[in-house]
Amino acid sequence: MSEHFSKALPEILNLPISKKLVFCLDFDGTLAPIRRKPSHVKASAALLKFLKQAASLHSCRVAIVSGRQLKDLKRKLRVPGIILAGSHGLEWNIRADRDLSRFKKLKKLQNQWRPVLRRIKGVSIENKPFSFVVHYRRALRKQQEQVSGFFLKQSDDLARKGFEWTSAHKAYEIFESERGRKEHVSRDLMQRFRGARMIAAGDDVTDFEMLRHGNRFGWAATIGFKRRGIKYFAKGPGDFVRCLNRILAPRLRALRPAKKKS
Repeated sequence: MSEHFSKALPEILNLPISKKLVFCLDFDGTLAPIRRKPSHVKASAALLKFLKQAASLHSCRVAIVSGRQLKDLKRKLRVPGIILAGSHGLEWNIRADRDLSRFKKLKKLQNQWRPVLRRIKGVSIENKPFSFVVHYRRALRKQQEQVSGFFLKQSDDLARKGFEWTSAHKAYEIFESERGRKEHVSRDLMQRFRGARMIAAGDDVTDFEMLRHGNRFGWAATIGFKRRGIKYFAKGPGDFVRCLNRILAPRLRALRPAKKKS
């Protein structure tokens, strides 16, 4: 049975101040509420406070692991010192990007689909360096069913051609099969920071393997719902970010100079 993430705080706060904490966190739906237009999503003041303060602590490393493009994440989160991993971990600001020439098949597929999908009202296509996304959040129910039917017909053909796809928040994202996954980022970070404890959080199926790493190395929480196998949950982004700021409080206090006795 899942418990509210606040139930994990006593154990986290009892860690030695010097113990390294690695935060692997999704962005949309986890740290900021989902919007009908992804461009309308903004980082709250409470979130920016957490990110800036965590970046100032040697005992904390924060990685935002998102399906968004890296350049989009950089625009949303202008906080020096945090790790940003876009396109589900394929674009990473602390390692070299992969060769784009391998993704010509993906571009060809997108060009084949574009004329069909453009005829469905409320549908838009987003280009990413290593994938493309078909958004239908703004479509009416009838048009949403058209999009779902289209993908159902294409699923076997996608597998034969060496593609994978995910579905979350009324969007289908198509990748070449040898794509990055969010859990690759969390695994790599735990190898870099051996002995650290992890706090992982996400709100959809693309986050589940990363959350399992959180279970293994520390704590994991789903945001907005409960999931079997994930011990903790938070009601929404605001609720979760408040918990994150509570985690930093004793570490920040330890940095303050002691008051002189009068």
